[in-house]
This record gives sequence, structure tokens and C-alpha cells, in this order.
Amino acid sequence: MIYTCDKCRFIFERTGQVDSCPDCGKPSIREATPNEREEFRKKKAAPENTNSVFLLEQHEKGLLDDTSFLKVFGKAKIFYSTPYGDHKDGGARLFALPASESTGYLPVFSSHERIKEFYENAGRCAYMIIEGTFLSFLETTRQINTAAPVKMGAVIDPGYFGVTVNADMLDTAISLMK
Repeated sequence: MIYTCDKCRFIFERTGQVDSCPDCGKPSIREATPNEREEFRKKKAAPENTNSVFLLEQHEKGLLDDTSFLKVFGKAKIFYSTPYGDHKDGGARLFALPASESTGYLPVFSSHERIKEFYENAGRCAYMIIEGTFLSFLETTRQINTAAPVKMGAVIDPGYFGVTVNADMLDTAISLMK
């Protein structure tokens, strides 16, 4: 079934019981309207997010400064998963990359292929792929950080580009994107 979150407008597909939005975590979800279902199907059928890869390449080559990159990349479609998950060894763990001083980076990806490759290499199994904008991801991460003992930032396409937004820079990055 396809659902819509009335809080953040995220449209997603799930089977079984759904209690909250996988993007913002709010319980304000409902079955999608026919127009929303059509929008979801069109997005799902569209080619992968080549625009975000182009932006990352331009930034890496120095053709796009950090501020300009963030202003545009905030609207880019990215893919991510929940930070905790099952490992192939049978245990559960946090799938984050270390950063300085008791902080970490949550990985986000520009394509389904890259998220699958990353988690396969990390030994993660049974995860869901969540789609949203980079801005919505950072806003959710900022909310989670208010109660978390380890503060998280973001790393984009680790192993390919590795562009990072440190945990202490979330407010600045979000302001630039709005």
C-alpha cells in the first residue's frame, strides 16, 4: 500500500502495519490519494537521480563551492536507511561512520545501487531504503540529535565522494538549503 505523511508530505510504499513516517517519524500518515499514488509511481519509474551525481562531481572538481553545493543539493533526492540494523553475523549494530569527538556520520546515497553496494560491503542485512531530500534527512537528523548521546552528521556517497556535513554544522547547512 502507498502512504502519505501529512506532516512532511513524504510518499512511501509499505506492506503490513505502518505506525509512523519513515522520513520524519511522525504518526501522521494516511493512505495516499489517487493523485499521490500516481506521483509516487512516476517517481519510482523515473531514472536514477543523475542530477545529484552531477552536483557531487562538480563539487569534487572544485567547480561548485560548499555554499552553492548545499543550496542546490538540499533539494536532491537521496536514499538512506535507519541507522541501526542487523548484521550478517547475527548481531545488531549502528551502521554509521566515525567522526571526531564522539560524533558520527550517517551515510546517504545518490542511488539505490550505491546504498545496496555499501550495506552489502558492510555486512548489513534486512534493511529498508528510504527516499527523501537531503534537506529533510538533515532536519530529521538534527531532531534525533537533540536526545542522542552520540551526535550524527551526514556523509554523501561514502566510497565515491565522501562529502560530509558534521553534526555541529547541521543548523548552518539547513539554513543554507532553505
